[in-house]
Amino acid sequence: MNDIAQALDNPFFRERGRIQEVNHPERSDFKLIASPIRLDEPLPDRPGPQLGADTHDVLAELGYLDWEIESLRDAGVI
Repeated sequence: MNDIAQALDNPFFRERGRIQEVNHPERSDFKLIASPIRLDEPLPDRPGPQLGADTHDVLAELGYLDWEIESLRDAGVI
C-alpha cells in the first residue's frame, strides 16, 4: 500500500492517468490522486474554494442582510 507521496511518484499511476494536475491559485504544481470513480462526465479539475470565499453568499442565502454580514466581518466573527 502506498502513501500519497509514493502514489504521486508511482509510474504505474502516472501511466494509467491516475495523477490529476489541478489549476490551483497558490500552487502551480498541485497534483492529487484522481478519483477512482468514472462517470460519463468529467470530474471537476479545480480545487475547492479558499477558506471564507463563500461566506457572504452562504450567509445571504440564510437571510442575513449585507449590513449584518459586514458587521460580523468588522467584529472579526467571520
